Amino acid sequence: MSTEMTNNINIENNRMELIKNTPIALYAIVMGVSGLSLAWMKFQQLYQIDLMISNIIKITASAIWIILSIMYLAKFIKYKEVIKSELSHPLKLNFFAAISIGLLLISSAWYPSSPEFSFYLWTIGCVLNLVFTLLTMNIWLFTSNFRIEQVTPAWFIPVVGNIIVPIVGVHHADIDVSWFFFSIGAISWAILMPIVLYRLLFCDKLPEPLTPTLFILIAPPSVGCLAYMSLNGGEFDSICKILYFLSLFITILLITRIKKFISLPFSLSSWAYSFPLASITISTLEISSNSNLFIFKPLGWGLLIIVSLIVFILFIRTLKAMFSGGVFINK
Repeated sequence: MSTEMTNNINIENNRMELIKNTPIALYAIVMGVSGLSLAWMKFQQLYQIDLMISNIIKITASAIWIILSIMYLAKFIKYKEVIKSELSHPLKLNFFAAISIGLLLISSAWYPSSPEFSFYLWTIGCVLNLVFTLLTMNIWLFTSNFRIEQVTPAWFIPVVGNIIVPIVGVHHADIDVSWFFFSIGAISWAILMPIVLYRLLFCDKLPEPLTPTLFILIAPPSVGCLAYMSLNGGEFDSICKILYFLSLFITILLITRIKKFISLPFSLSSWAYSFPLASITISTLEISSNSNLFIFKPLGWGLLIIVSLIVFILFIRTLKAMFSGGVFINK
């Protein structure tokens, strides 16, 4: 066998190994980057400026989603047994819904510039999200043997993530479609929150690699605030304020442990910082235009700077981990 043929075989084997070991958690990157795009879009809308930042970020998020989806489709075709094992994993299972949630967020980012394109993305995202919600709940209720110690805030993603649908969905379909998804997400949050708190209070502390997922606790009330506002005709009413201030309190609570989070080593779960912080940033920018308290304006600006820096750092560290072989590994 020639050296050239051997090299080609090795390259092919390496390529297939990379596809086989593509982590489903990589879709959390799409959520974080698209969330950042929406945060900058909200900032630009409020202050009537066009910095083109949100456009660059949304294109980046869209490209990442396409690349990951091509890789994961290849993985589905070639390595169905690996997919099956991920669907029975108490953590990996929850990130399948990040595929559709990422698409819904990208749809929201594209809406101002291309409503028709946003509609198609939103429609596909809704269908996929319903499929992943039903799949996850079927596994939870009928086939899994998960224990309370295996519960993490990431369990919110596949079911509570439905509350994202109305943010742009009210522009794309009858409002009852958005209410359908919002109801699933809101009630699921009300049910899962006590379970997650019970696990955090009365079981062993989360392992270090999963500690960043505590930031996911911010997302349901902050996204719920934005979704309910969309359903309520854009009015920032009392229910929106209750949801916003709850998410703000959780954010402050987590900030009191900032030294702990900074000291944690990087892992893909570190992306759990990004989307929740983007969601509280968007909510804060929204309330800054609906409140007489001046504090919300600088708070919104500060959060926008912080989440932008965090996403940039996470992006660089993820690329570094990819090139060093720390991402596409079997674990």
